[in-house]
Amino acid sequence: MTREATNALLKTLEEPPEYAVIILITSNESKLLATIKSRCMKVNFMPISDKQIENYLKQNNLSENITKAMIQSCNGSIGKALKIEEEKEKYIQIEELVQNMKKQDITEIWKGAQVLYDAKENIIPLLEYMIIIFYELLKKEDKICYANGIQIIEQTKQRILANSNYDMSIDNMLLKLWEELF
Repeated sequence: MTREATNALLKTLEEPPEYAVIILITSNESKLLATIKSRCMKVNFMPISDKQIENYLKQNNLSENITKAMIQSCNGSIGKALKIEEEKEKYIQIEELVQNMKKQDITEIWKGAQVLYDAKENIIPLLEYMIIIFYELLKKEDKICYANGIQIIEQTKQRILANSNYDMSIDNMLLKLWEELF
C-alpha cells in the first residue's frame, strides 16, 4: 500500500461510520503497519481439509483427473483448487515430466518441460507442485535423491523470486534434478 492509502485506511479505522463493519483480509500480516493492526481484531481461518476439497470438487463435477497431489497443493483453499482445476493440464504435464526424468536424457527432458518455460508469470505454484510430487516420492521410496530434488526446486524458487534469468534458472533446475535422479 502507498503511504497515502495507509493513512486513509488508518483514518477510516480510527473514525469508522456507525453503519459499517470493516473487514481486512491479508495473507501476510507482517506487511500491515502496527498502527493498523492495533485497531483491528484478528480472526484466523483454518484451512479446509483435503477431504472437504475433494468432496467439493466431486459435488461440482470438477474432480475428473484431479490427483491427490493436486489436492494437497491447494493448501486448504477452494480458490486454489478451482485454479488448479482450470489449469490441470499443466499439472498433469508436470507429473509426467517428473516421472520421465529417470527414463529420458536431458535434451528430451528440456523439450518436455515446455510447460515450465511457458509459465513464467505463474511458475511458483507449479514449482510448489513439483515439491509435493517429490515429497510423495520420498515418502514412498525413502531415497535421498528426492529430498535433494526438493532442495533444488526450493533454490530455483528463490532464484526466480530474486529475478535471476528465468530460462537459465529452469535449465539449471532440470539439469540438477536429472543428475540427481539419473
